[in-house]
Amino acid sequence: MIVYFHIGFPRTGSTFLQKNIFECHKNINYLGPKYHDSSKTPFFTGRIMSLINQINLEDEINEKNADLIFKNLNLSSTKINLISSEKFLTFEIDYFENLIKIKKLLSLKNRNIEYKVFFVIRNQLDALKSYYFHAFSEISKDFKVQSFPELLNISKLKKEINTNEINFLENYLYDISYKKLLQYFNKKNIGIFLYEDLYNNKSNFIKKIFNFLDIDNNYLSTNNDKEKINQLKFSNNQIYVYEKHFPKLYYYYHKLNLKRFMPSILKNSLKKKFTKNINLEINENEKKELKKFYEKSNYELQEKANIILPKNYF
Repeated sequence: MIVYFHIGFPRTGSTFLQKNIFECHKNINYLGPKYHDSSKTPFFTGRIMSLINQINLEDEINEKNADLIFKNLNLSSTKINLISSEKFLTFEIDYFENLIKIKKLLSLKNRNIEYKVFFVIRNQLDALKSYYFHAFSEISKDFKVQSFPELLNISKLKKEINTNEINFLENYLYDISYKKLLQYFNKKNIGIFLYEDLYNNKSNFIKKIFNFLDIDNNYLSTNNDKEKINQLKFSNNQIYVYEKHFPKLYYYYHKLNLKRFMPSILKNSLKKKFTKNINLEINENEKKELKKFYEKSNYELQEKANIILPKNYF
């Protein structure tokens, strides 16, 4: 039996892979967010994750807890089992521990399980911009910032004063995550893929994933080449804020499609009222600082993992 973990990173095409590849492939027992069959309960429900969060990594890896996880996981002996969640590599440090907890608990029930793990990385500046844009409401509240440059400055300041708070920039030090994984997984069982490959040559990227998963790489969903990667457009640096701050308006306007009955002048008025311009641009010096911040980490990853990163990572 084999169990794969797909663990992110955030904003590296996870939704595209989950929706168009993992959930659809006939040889994958997919255990992650569901997009096509809502009758199937995903493994990462609040109840299951709450249970895993409560388990102490040092003291509570025991048969009782292993039974609970194993019962809810519904592993397959005829397909590969794929647990997919970019939450393993979000800013909440405990989520990485959850990956190790699941692995150890499953091993208590079945010592013959083989484990493999893989993740997708992206040029850090692009990844940070996308993450900020996608999670604008939460980040603005947590970090008390209203622009991307402001967030970078706050993160750098926290690093300088050695604060214990989670640092937005450090989440994308890829070599640190890789070194953590080496403590629990065999090097040959760790896969690293590039978001840039997914963006530039989708079919080739998918085949590389299939080769790592050791499944039929001729299988491609008919919609794969048409399906857009979950990439946000930054052309006008605008974000709609009513979904988070005005949920009822969002429900009536979009879910019930009431906008089709509205005159154009009213639609434009609402759009203007609930659209926020955000600053995503940083100057050349700030870009150089950011590249310098990640340069050592990216070189370390290249050396440790024996991979070649694109020039825009340095």
